[in-house]
Amino acid sequence: MTQVIEDDSQVLEVNWLPDGKGLVFSSKREHKHRSALYRVNVDGTGLEPIAVDNQISFFFPVPSPDGREIVADAYAGNSREGNIVLVDLTSHHARV
Repeated sequence: MTQVIEDDSQVLEVNWLPDGKGLVFSSKREHKHRSALYRVNVDGTGLEPIAVDNQISFFFPVPSPDGREIVADAYAGNSREGNIVLVDLTSHHARV
């Protein structure tokens, strides 16, 4: 077993990127009440936020087959109604 993230942050759902060299995951790293999406290399380097918003929580990231986008559930505020969003991994732009 290899520990990729070596801190006390709460890592939620994790998924492999199609190239096998990286992972995408949701985590409450930046905000205790909102989860964001992150990407990291399997060796633990290159950790970067890909979707962070103080008003929206992101869950269940799944990469597209070509690895260019992530689809995820997004919930605004305390809403129980979510949206499906696409996040471009290059620009980090999210769209419904």
